Amino acid sequence: MYCFLEEELMAGRSWKLGEFCNVDGQDAEVSISLKETSATLKLGLVAQGIEIKPKKQNGHWQEKKQKQNRWRRRRRTARSRLPEDLLVASITRASPRDACRATVVSPAFRAAADSNAVWDRFLPRDLPPLADGELSPAPPSKKALFMRLSDRPVLLADGLTSMWLDRETGAKCYMLSARALCIIWGESPEYWRWIPLTDSRFALQL
Repeated sequence: MYCFLEEELMAGRSWKLGEFCNVDGQDAEVSISLKETSATLKLGLVAQGIEIKPKKQNGHWQEKKQKQNRWRRRRRTARSRLPEDLLVASITRASPRDACRATVVSPAFRAAADSNAVWDRFLPRDLPPLADGELSPAPPSKKALFMRLSDRPVLLADGLTSMWLDRETGAKCYMLSARALCIIWGESPEYWRWIPLTDSRFALQL
């Protein structure tokens, strides 16, 4: 960062104020203070401009950076040439969470990781029938179905059980209503009394 007077800039003269690095390119205010270093009488200072320019890099660093950029481009090109079937087979060996992370690797990985072929492997083969309206509107893809089933419990067709999928593994998890339990003397009023709860997921079954 340099400070200059207009006539001195034309003559190629300026004062170096210091250096600062803005790696992420963020916009912010820069505060600069000038301090007198001698007892010479001064009437004031008028700064007519501030020049901010990239720091000069030596040839070795520039060459190294260019090589890194070429290497990254070759890696992206190599990944984009992998057959989608191979990508699908690789992603399905991982977890659902890893499949979501794979979408940021490259467009080819994103297409494979979002495909029905991948998420069909993560969905249970023996998915039980659900109660009417539990998946309304219907998920547009296998991935959307998995996300819906792992987001919150859904009521099964028997009305006594709810189910959801573990997002890490895709395993089925169940919640049973009181009516689905085998309780000794459960139908004997002298021992048990069924109390309906209007805010219960299984309220209609009580």
